[in-house]
Amino acid sequence: MPCWTPFEERNRLVHGTPDSCGWSLHNAEGLTASRSFVDGFIIKTLEVLKVFSGLVRAWQEQANIEVPYPGEHEFFAEIDALYKGRVDDIFFASERAAADR
Repeated sequence: MPCWTPFEERNRLVHGTPDSCGWSLHNAEGLTASRSFVDGFIIKTLEVLKVFSGLVRAWQEQANIEVPYPGEHEFFAEIDALYKGRVDDIFFASERAAADR
């Protein structure tokens, strides 16, 4: 299957079945292809959600906004460990490179 972005995959799913991926609900091969497409879409969507959540959580911290969430949660622990601390690196890399010159 070609490597589409989650947004392209979403559009393919909403605006027409992803026929070029072998999608079909009428035979075993098509069902396998359909399941593979949906599974891949879900995985990519979760990664986008994690990156966006890390961005929001870093912004909340920088703006001193306290937003309670239910206790320790594995989802937020992963976001904080992988994405929250890298927000400045991702969004301000060009500014830092210019300052280093």
